[in-house]
Amino acid sequence: MNITHNEEMLILVPVDSSINIWKWRKNIRLHTIRGIKPSIVRISITEDDKFILGYTRDGKIRFSSLETFNQICWYKFESMVNASFVSG
Repeated sequence: MNITHNEEMLILVPVDSSINIWKWRKNIRLHTIRGIKPSIVRISITEDDKFILGYTRDGKIRFSSLETFNQICWYKFESMVNASFVSG
């Protein structure tokens, strides 16, 4: 659950519902993303390292750009074509 495709990165989801992304071999925190919904059950980073993905229990995907993680905007996809904005 906590390790992405990139073995250099470790994603930790602590009890305060924040995501901490670490460069684990160097123990450097790269990002902290706050306000994660409790329905998020799995976290990963896209292969191009541009987006962090959150998978929910009901099958929806929420994502945030790693470049704009300070804005903490999550998007909920209703389908592959029609997406609606969800503030997070």
